[in-house]
Order: sequence, then structure tokens, then C-alpha cells
Amino acid sequence: MTQIQTPAPCLDEIQVKQQETMQHANNVLHVIQMQHGQFFDQLPLKMNAIVTQNASVRTKRNHIRILALDINEKVSSQTACRKQCSHCCHIPVLLSSHEAETISQKTGIQMNATPEVSFTPEEHFRQNKVEKYLETRPQVGPCTFLAKDGGCSIYENRPLMCITHHSLDKTDFFCRTDLDPDLTTVPSINTHFIHEHYAGLDLNFKIADIRQFFPSTQV
Repeated sequence: MTQIQTPAPCLDEIQVKQQETMQHANNVLHVIQMQHGQFFDQLPLKMNAIVTQNASVRTKRNHIRILALDINEKVSSQTACRKQCSHCCHIPVLLSSHEAETISQKTGIQMNATPEVSFTPEEHFRQNKVEKYLETRPQVGPCTFLAKDGGCSIYENRPLMCITHHSLDKTDFFCRTDLDPDLTTVPSINTHFIHEHYAGLDLNFKIADIRQFFPSTQV
């Protein structure tokens, strides 16, 4: 069967859609604020309680993950994200070696402990080396854990980056990987503080793409 390719949108169409998207995102943010304003206002206090509690680093990481899941749950009904969409499974997915170890333990899938391209937290958060790396637009295939039906085969153990990733658009138009990222913006709530606090718990780890840690699903 011949597959019909959707033509790439022209610049004028992208600009019009971008304006519509930002207006929609502003409306969505207003709805989220009306529904969950108290929750989001208390996020700094919640995070401070996690990082200062008398607990192990592992426990604190788990609590940050739970907080990220809470944020995801509050915004999910207002996003364009749907099961089996999988656009974000075809872009770089960065995670810590701690998370990779957890995925390996939970799934029994062998982890590559020496990824070819990796970064330290210092290089990521202080020197912007990850951002510079992403600006080179590294060519990545589908996520190792993308299932044939378009779902995530490790959804319950998915990385923090996947939990916090979302689009406040009404469609998946700007999630498409065939669009020039310099011309598009996927609107979302800023969750950068989640990753900064996670990294700040223990700086002794590596950051790499999930495909570097898991080149295959071999057990």
C-alpha cells in the first residue's frame, strides 16, 4: 500500500498556528490556575520539604518523582498528549544513570554503564553543555522502549523527563518532528526546578540519552 505523505507546512501556516497555540496555552494556564492554583503556589514549599527531610537520597529522589507525577496529573487533562501519540519518543530523552539503574532493576533489561555521549550534572546545569549538544540536533531513532502499538513499554518506570514533558496545545501539530524546531514552540509549564533539585541531591552521576543507556531491550 502506498503511504501518502503529509506535505510540510509553509512558514505562514506555522506562524498562524503558533499564534493560535500561544493563545490557547494562555487560556489553559488560566484554567489550571483556577483548578489547582493552591497546589502550584505551594510547590516551592513542597520541594523544600523533600530536599531538607531527614531521609536517604534514594527516598528524596522517589519523593521528587511523586511530586512530578502529581504535576503531570494536574495538567494532563489540559494537554494535547494522548496514549500512543509517541512524537516525544522520537526526540532526545535524557535521564540520569540513577534512573537508568532503576529501569534496569525493574525490567531486568541490561544497562550500558558507559554511554558513548554523557554529561555530568555540572556540565548540564552550570555549563549548558547539554543544551549546546541538543542544538546540534543529534539524530536519534525511536526510543528503545517504544512499543509496536505506539505506547511506552516502561510507562510506570519512565524517566523524570518523560513525566514532566507535555504540550499545552490543543493538537499535536507542534510536537511533529518534521518541523524546524527554530520556528516552533511547544507550550508547557516550566518544570526545570524539578530536574535541578533532583540533580542537586547527589552530583555523582551521568546524564545521557536513554538510547545510550539502553541500546536494546536485551535482558
